[in-house]
Amino acid sequence: MRTASRLRALTTLRGALFSAIAACCTFSLAAVPNPGGECSFGPGVSSAKWRDQEVWAWKKICSGHVANLRDYERDRPPGHATTSGDQSSLSPAFLDWVIVTTSSRASLKAVDINGARFEQTVDLSNAKLSKALVLTQCQFDEDLILSQLSTDNLISVASSHVTGTTDMRSVRAASRIVMDNFSSDSNVKLTDAEIGGDLSLANVNIHGALGMGAIRVKKSIVLTGGRFSSLDLTDAQINDELAFHGARVSGNVQLSGVEIGRDAFFDSGTAFSKNVVLNSAKIAGQLVFQDVSIGGMLSLEGVSVGGSLLMRNARLAAQTTMPYVSVAGNLEISSGGSYGSIDLTGARVSQGLRLGSDRHEAPAWRNGAVLILRNAVARDIQDRRRCSGLGQHVLCTDGWPSIIDLSGFRYENPSTLDVQNCTPEDCSDMSRRSSEWWLGWLARQRHFDPQSYSQLSVMLHKISMDDEAIDVLYAKKYIERGSANPVDKLFLVLYALFVGYGLHIWYVLWWVVGFILLGALVLRLSGEGVKNGLPVGLAFSSDMLLPVIQLREAHYQIDLRGWSRYYFYFHKVMGYVLGSFLLAGLAALVTDPFR
Repeated sequence: MRTASRLRALTTLRGALFSAIAACCTFSLAAVPNPGGECSFGPGVSSAKWRDQEVWAWKKICSGHVANLRDYERDRPPGHATTSGDQSSLSPAFLDWVIVTTSSRASLKAVDINGARFEQTVDLSNAKLSKALVLTQCQFDEDLILSQLSTDNLISVASSHVTGTTDMRSVRAASRIVMDNFSSDSNVKLTDAEIGGDLSLANVNIHGALGMGAIRVKKSIVLTGGRFSSLDLTDAQINDELAFHGARVSGNVQLSGVEIGRDAFFDSGTAFSKNVVLNSAKIAGQLVFQDVSIGGMLSLEGVSVGGSLLMRNARLAAQTTMPYVSVAGNLEISSGGSYGSIDLTGARVSQGLRLGSDRHEAPAWRNGAVLILRNAVARDIQDRRRCSGLGQHVLCTDGWPSIIDLSGFRYENPSTLDVQNCTPEDCSDMSRRSSEWWLGWLARQRHFDPQSYSQLSVMLHKISMDDEAIDVLYAKKYIERGSANPVDKLFLVLYALFVGYGLHIWYVLWWVVGFILLGALVLRLSGEGVKNGLPVGLAFSSDMLLPVIQLREAHYQIDLRGWSRYYFYFHKVMGYVLGSFLLAGLAALVTDPFR
């Protein structure tokens, strides 16, 4: 009996021992599915050098799995003793050793660590990786230094947080860099980085400055959502797109000298609290500001845009400066929004300057806003005009601010794009505007500029609106007369009366007829007509008035008496005066007043 009891106890003990061994083996195999034994620490390196979680993390990494430190507690066998401290904590020395060790393992695709905490500065500067470096959902209590690190694959710090500085200057990544949901309490430096794919910055929260000067990106930089203190992309080179979708920047944004291979978007509620500077930027595609707000100045001096520059429903609190901008497509400012003064001095627009169209509402200008088009050039101009009300209470608005500067502005046509639904109450076809509207448009200038009147008359003449063109030139002469000296003013008054400033030469015919009839009336009232055999006197009056026409030689032998003699002195002088103004008007006509 005793012998049987002893045998049963021995059998039970042996079974328990085998179960424990099996459990340990199960944990080891589950953690490291690598029967080949490739997860050793290498010669001269003992596992005792690392904490338990680091040993566990290494076995995960070397087996091609994600080292998710949140799973460490779950995978640890029951009763297994652990080192003290944060079980998710990894040392910078361990990470550096992993980078060096994995570099020779061709079968591994990535160093992928998730949920780790690094309590000291992580410095991987100048490291060279053939694998992807993935440090997601990690906490870095001090600095993260990846400067001059190079990898043939991607780098990801998505959903990680860095308390100190993130230094990725001159980093080289053959693939993309992912920083989605990344956060930092200090500065992030990507200056002179070179990225073979995209740079993704979705929902980033950076309390310090984000520096990306001279960065080179083979594809796109996308900032979706997120919060930034300030941002610097000076002299960056982006082969594809630059996109701000709903991002918010509390400080200045510097994009001077940036080169973009396709489009640049600032849209979807993107908000900049201070200045945005894109001076001398080169954008091969479109430059779009849509549903964006800028609290400071927007500067686009010398920007070159290969497509269209579109500003739709933008809210620009301060002045927008765009001198010498070059746009290969349209330059459009439309769709409401809120615009302050815009300076387009010297701008070159290959297609149209559009301040609204049939598809887009006119822009909303703040009080006192000025649109400066000094020495600018555009092929077409267009706006959208809306009228409301009845009778004498009709109120009309258009796409132009109350003050404009048209000095030296050259344009060829009113655009006919998107004008198919034109009505008297709502129309974007400027070729249907009246002389009164055009003159009111010119009158929005602070100072009289003769060239702007001439330019408008040329355009109106080109589209066969000759009556309106003449009205514009007539208004130009009338304004010039108001500021002339007394002698010139007298000349301009007579020029207007006799030949309509050379624009209505037929005026002189009425004056000739009038003086001929007046001369005949003087002969009748004075009695000199009857005395000299001139019962009607029209031929005599004509001969005395027209210096180059001689109807009857006997008329020049008549010697009038009394006051009629003195009238015909005046009559003869007026003939020369009318002839002189007629010649001046003909000369103006020959030289083409619309040229």
